[in-house]
Formats: sequence, C-alpha cells, structure tokens
Amino acid sequence: MKRFILNFSALMFCLIFIAACGNPEAENSAQAENDQETPESIETTTPPQGETKERGSIAVVPSASDGIFEQEAKLEAKLEYEGEFRQGIRWNNGPNLNYLVLAVQQSGNFFEKGWKSELLMYHYLAGTDQPSLQKKYVDKADNIYSAVVLLPEQSKIIDLGNNQKAPLFAYAICPDGEDPCEIHVSSITDGQLYDLKRMSNVDQKAFLSKEKASLEAVPEKLRDPLSKLLFSINLDE
Repeated sequence: MKRFILNFSALMFCLIFIAACGNPEAENSAQAENDQETPESIETTTPPQGETKERGSIAVVPSASDGIFEQEAKLEAKLEYEGEFRQGIRWNNGPNLNYLVLAVQQSGNFFEKGWKSELLMYHYLAGTDQPSLQKKYVDKADNIYSAVVLLPEQSKIIDLGNNQKAPLFAYAICPDGEDPCEIHVSSITDGQLYDLKRMSNVDQKAFLSKEKASLEAVPEKLRDPLSKLLFSINLDE
C-alpha cells in the first residue's frame, strides 16, 4: 500500500512538472508558423520616365543628357522666350538640369533710325513642373549699321571639375563694310553671365596688355577656356 502511494505521488509530480514547463516542441512549431507569416505588402509604383518623382518632401527632377541643339524641339522642354531661336544648350550641373536659349531679335531697317539688333540669352533651371527662368541677358548693336550674329559652331559644354559644368558660346557684333567686328565669348556659371570680348583685328598679346582687368573679373576656372575660345575665332576664314 505504501509503495502504491509513493508511485502515485511520483506520477503526479511528473505531470505537474511537465505542465509547468510546457511542450517545447509545440512552442517551436507555433513560432515557426508565426515566422512564416508576412505583413501586408506595400504597393509601390514607379513614375513613368520624365515625370517628377517625390522622395519625402524633396522633389527630384529627372535628368537629361547634355547637348547642343539647333532645333528647339530637341531641348524637350517648354520654354518661353522672345526672338528667333538660334540655338539651345542643355547641361547637368551637379543635381541641377539647366537650359540656355540663344535667340536673335531684330526690328526696323538697317541704316535707319529705329534699327535694333539683339542677342537674347535665357537661362532656365528645371523644376518640378516646368523649367523656370533664372535670368535673361541681352546684348545689342550700338549703332544702326551693325548687327548681332551668333556663331553656333563655337558652342560647347566644358567640365569644370567637382561635378560642375558650364556652357560656352560665342557671337559677334559686326558693322556693314570693312570695319572689324567685336567678338564675344560667354559662359553662364554660378548663376552669372561672364563675357570676354575683343575686336577681330586685335591679337592676344595686345588684348592681354589692355584687358587685364576684364580677364581678372572672370572666375579662374573660366579664364583659360574662355580666352582660348576667344582667340581661336577667325571671322575671315
């Protein structure tokens, strides 16, 4: 009788111990099932190419390849300007996509009072909706017997280092007859237009001796490419 009581007590102790500890295999199985469950998937969409993407509160403007275009449509941007389109330049400058429109506007009659000949330069910066005009620059003939002529074959985009680029372009203001033209080379960078000019019959040595101040007014990173372009242009060719 005593042996039975002892055995029964031992059996009850084992049952209580197992109940207190639980079933490790059952718990592991339940955990594995929970691990296999995945949260509800988040639907993501990719905007079509060319549309503005939103990243947090920052609007990320799609970039486009650099290029120099003789036709406005190839700029692939809605731009407003006056005058007759002559050339468009598109370039990426760090995170910014830039556009430059070069247009000529003329009115009146040559050699008559009221004659006007202008080069219009429009600098745009790409925005979340459409490019916004940053600044408009104008240069013009000072008399009734001269006209502004863009030299489109001289345009280029140069690398300034540190992920910075700038457009270079050239134009001339030429009088009727045999008098020399005034040659201009220009660039837009850091939101400013920089310009060097010389008369077509002035050589580099004479220019450097007389125009040192105008050269020093140009940022150092632009001096060499602008001066090289200025003296590579020969309008007599």
